[in-house]
Amino acid sequence: YKVTGVQTCALPISASTFDALANLCDHVIVDSRRFTQPSSDLAAVAARRGQGKRITDLAWLRLRPWRRALAEAFERVSWLPGTPTTATIRHGRQALGAATLLGDWLGERLGARIQFDTGGDPQSPSPDGVAVTTSAFEIDLARPRQQIRVHVSTPEHCFLPFTVPASRGTDADLLAGAIDLA
Repeated sequence: YKVTGVQTCALPISASTFDALANLCDHVIVDSRRFTQPSSDLAAVAARRGQGKRITDLAWLRLRPWRRALAEAFERVSWLPGTPTTATIRHGRQALGAATLLGDWLGERLGARIQFDTGGDPQSPSPDGVAVTTSAFEIDLARPRQQIRVHVSTPEHCFLPFTVPASRGTDADLLAGAIDLA
């Protein structure tokens, strides 16, 4: 693992090394975009958060605009807990960690069945699209260029699409934001 360079690695490199690092500082910052095995590595990070460690994932910060777009879309529909819901997240190779985080969040919040479409832009660090469907509505988010375009439709209405600015922050901007969270 190189502190000065960017390297893809499993996290934790070793549980004892990661824990020693976390014990030395108040706030650990990771970027799951660089994890080689995001599912298991994110579970290890979550377990440490459960032990009270302060850990921020830059991929989670990249997802802020997606979560905002979803929240605005849900303002236009009625959803009840227990409603069968499916969410499909389209992503590329660099966004596997972010897609996993977003899928876990949607699964927890909506009880949604999560599907992943790996046909997205392989260089993008965030998803390319999200579709949330129930029998009562469909929400479709897509990221053309620097915006997230949101379409919401029900059997009775097709709402006017709206946009939310996509994350334009560089890794350095996100790192500064993560430091501010401390």
